[in-house]
Amino acid sequence: MEKMKETEKFKEIDIFKAFKVIVFDMDGTLYQLDGEDGTFKNSTLSNTVIANSVQLVIDKEGCSAPAAKNLIAEALKDSIGISNVLSKRFGITRSQVFDLTWNIDPKFVIKNFDIPKLAVQKLRLDGKRLFLLTAAPRIWMENVMTKLALGENFERKIHGEMFGSKTEIFESLAKEFRPETILSIGDQFKADLKPAQALGMSIFEIKDPNDFEKLI
Repeated sequence: MEKMKETEKFKEIDIFKAFKVIVFDMDGTLYQLDGEDGTFKNSTLSNTVIANSVQLVIDKEGCSAPAAKNLIAEALKDSIGISNVLSKRFGITRSQVFDLTWNIDPKFVIKNFDIPKLAVQKLRLDGKRLFLLTAAPRIWMENVMTKLALGENFERKIHGEMFGSKTEIFESLAKEFRPETILSIGDQFKADLKPAQALGMSIFEIKDPNDFEKLI
């Protein structure tokens, strides 16, 4: 996987004042989860979403827990995800599925957010236009923003129900703003950084929340 060299990373920080728009990823960037490498995978959040999905199947169909777990195990193989399978099965929207399965209190599942929070607040005070771009559903994004009290710092909050891939959003931003004035910050190179870099935007890779100290 292509990675940005440390020298390139510091070069971008040196010209930080040139950036007018800063695009932030959310999960794994503004905080860590307790999954593998601080990510969603095998985290409490992931496990809770699955448990809530199992319960939704039980409530809707009156089936046994093992039967519901088997259905969700198969749904996990869907190219779009559990929400796609359950929305079609129960005749409801994906947003309704998310509201029933992702309405989780972030208090118990996010950590190490103090330094990223300070960075966001400082950048906003510095007059930067801050956009939040997350693949997570609306309900989780809103819960996190409430918990961190950061919502008002972001001029735009773009959640996963609004796009197919982040590339679509970066392409739209590249038409609206000069790419050289945009900085993308994220922890996943393939999803958060590579699409932005390909359009001429600058990138800053977060491997640990303490990396935000370099910005403040």
